[in-house]
Amino acid sequence: MRSLVFLASAGLALGWLACGTGSEPAPPVVVDAAAPDAEDLPDRAEPAPPDGAGDVAPRLDAQPLDARADATAVGCGNRVAKTGLLAAQPVSAAGKSRTYAINLPSTYDGVAVYPVVFVFHGVGQDPFVVRNAFQFEKEHEAAAIFVYPNALALWDILTYETAANVDVAFFDAMIADLERRYCVDKTRVFATGVSRGGYFANHLGCHRSNVIKAVASHAGGGPLDPSGTHFNGLGNVICPGRRLPALVAVGEADTVALSDAELTRRFYRDSNGCTTATNATTPSPCVALRGCAQPVTYCRVPGVAHELWSSGAKATWDFFGIR
Repeated sequence: MRSLVFLASAGLALGWLACGTGSEPAPPVVVDAAAPDAEDLPDRAEPAPPDGAGDVAPRLDAQPLDARADATAVGCGNRVAKTGLLAAQPVSAAGKSRTYAINLPSTYDGVAVYPVVFVFHGVGQDPFVVRNAFQFEKEHEAAAIFVYPNALALWDILTYETAANVDVAFFDAMIADLERRYCVDKTRVFATGVSRGGYFANHLGCHRSNVIKAVASHAGGGPLDPSGTHFNGLGNVICPGRRLPALVAVGEADTVALSDAELTRRFYRDSNGCTTATNATTPSPCVALRGCAQPVTYCRVPGVAHELWSSGAKATWDFFGIR
């Protein structure tokens, strides 16, 4: 019987409750994340390989990143009235009105193509809290279009079927809106997040690997399928599409997500055909898994709880390799 992988609780992202929804970011506040949300999940059962299974799972079919006919979005050539932080950009998805914030580089001219970095917040946060936490624009403002989506409440990491997942629909709507309005490189779309936002980044990595080039999750886990119907023989969730580069970072003192992040490391190890051997990489204490079809980096950080590790933003940026 296939093993099921569940979260210890869907309170998985109560770390970092913060107030402030205006254009000025509020500082992140780390709180006790032990209390569960209203959406508790069944206890996790640690998956075990079937008898005779090796260390490496069967590889996913290697599929190229979907360039969708042209790497350059149709929005190239459009004039913009303003660059910098653009809050509350509206889109409609799954019959709901949604918003997201973006930071458009000050150098944006509608001609040069830019990569896109999605940054997903945790429970109780808004886009400005996670923007303030990563501070990507402090050093890399001119290097990418940064996108900070706003959840309805909790990112939907539990609905495996994409046709029924309102937040996958939201992601699709944001991608379409960005490509229509701006000059984006459709082959360089990245996803990262913290806590439940980290879980959702991995969810998108599973279900939108034709769009996303790489993911980096912090204090998170996944991908998940609580229905228990989409698992392979090693107990990992089955993901459509291509193998994906991934960075997984978690604190050793994270009582919410540590065990889930360990399972996520194993998921990416197996799906990318890595061995159990590792090489030390920067920043310390990260390790790069060896023999992978796509790069996999794992950072288990001593002394860090349910929060963004102090070197997490740098580790993410370096892993994405945006220049």
